[in-house]
Amino acid sequence: MEFEIIEFTPAGFDDPLLEEYIKIGLASDQEIYPTDPVPPIERIKSDILKQHPHYSNPRWLALEKDSGKVLGIAYMEYKNENSPEYADEAHVSFFDIKVLKGYRRNGIGTKLLQELTVYSQKIGKKKLMGEFCIDSGKQFTEKHKGRIGSEHGENRLYIKDINWELVHSWISEAKGKAQDVTIETYTVIPDSILKEFCELYTETEAQAPDYDSGDFESIWGTNPQERRESEKLIKEKGKSWITMVSHEPDGHLSGLTEIYFDPSIPYFIYQDLTGVREQYRGRNLGKWLKAEMLLYIKEHFPQAECIATGNSHRNAPMLSINHRLGFKKYITWYLFSINLNEPNPGNK
Repeated sequence: MEFEIIEFTPAGFDDPLLEEYIKIGLASDQEIYPTDPVPPIERIKSDILKQHPHYSNPRWLALEKDSGKVLGIAYMEYKNENSPEYADEAHVSFFDIKVLKGYRRNGIGTKLLQELTVYSQKIGKKKLMGEFCIDSGKQFTEKHKGRIGSEHGENRLYIKDINWELVHSWISEAKGKAQDVTIETYTVIPDSILKEFCELYTETEAQAPDYDSGDFESIWGTNPQERRESEKLIKEKGKSWITMVSHEPDGHLSGLTEIYFDPSIPYFIYQDLTGVREQYRGRNLGKWLKAEMLLYIKEHFPQAECIATGNSHRNAPMLSINHRLGFKKYITWYLFSINLNEPNPGNK
C-alpha cells in the first residue's frame, strides 16, 4: 500500500479534509465506546477550529496515494510561547495517532510518528506523551519503546443509580468536621481569588498518582492568564465549565472540583479535577465537594444521564469516594511517554 503524510491545517468550517479528519476520530471513538451516541460533527469542528491561544496543535494526515482516502491522523498539543509556563514545559508535548481499523500494521502509524518526531525535535521537544486503551495501541507503544507511566481508569456513574441519601449524609458529615468552611460555585473565577486558585489547581493536579513515575508529566497546570483564556474559549464554544471551591475560615482555598457540560451532548457530563491540598485533608472535603457537585448537576442539568471521570488506579482515596458513590470502571487507559533522546522513535 502506498500512502503519503501531509501536515494539515484546517482551512475553515467547510474544509472537506477537516470532515475526513473528524471521521477517523469518530471511528476510533466508536471502536472504544461502541454504545455511546455519536456527537455532532459541527460541535467537533468548532472544538478544533477554536483553539486556546496558549496551546499549539499541529496535525497530520495519512493519505492513500491512489484514492486520496484518509487512512490515519495524528496531532500534537503543547504549550507555546504565549503561555507564561512555556519555559518550564517547552521540552514536552502530548500526542495522539489514530489509524483506521483494517489499515493497521501497514506502517501508517510508524510513518506518522516519524513525522511527529522530526517536527518535535525541530522545536526542541524531548518527550512525547500519549495514551492508549486498545491492543493495537499497546503493541505500537512497545514497538517504539514507550514507557507506561500509569494505568488510568475511566469511571462512569449513571444518575439513576445515585444514592441521594448518601450524598446528603456526606455533606452533613463534612460540615461537622470542617466547621466554617464554605463551598462556592463559579463559572468564572473571581479576580480576588484567581491567583491562589491557579496555585491550588496546579498543585492538586500535579499530585495525581499518574505522574509519580516521572514518565508521564502534567502539562495541564494553569495560571491566571491561561485560566481567563480558557473561560473565554469555553463560553465561545457554548459549553459550561462549573467549578466548586472550598474556602477556609482564614480565606485560603483548600480544594476544588469541576465539571464540563456540552449542550450538544446533554446526556453526558465530564467531571475533571477533584483535589484537596494535603494540609487540609482528613475532614471529608473531597467527599463534600463531590456530593455538592452531584446536587448541582441534579438541579441544573436534569437531562444528564451519565457522569464520567478519570482516576489513576493508584489513587486509592478518590477511587474509594467514587466507588461509594456508585462509579464503575468503564475502560482502562494507559498513559505512556516516548523519550526523543533515545534511538529515534518510528525506527527512522
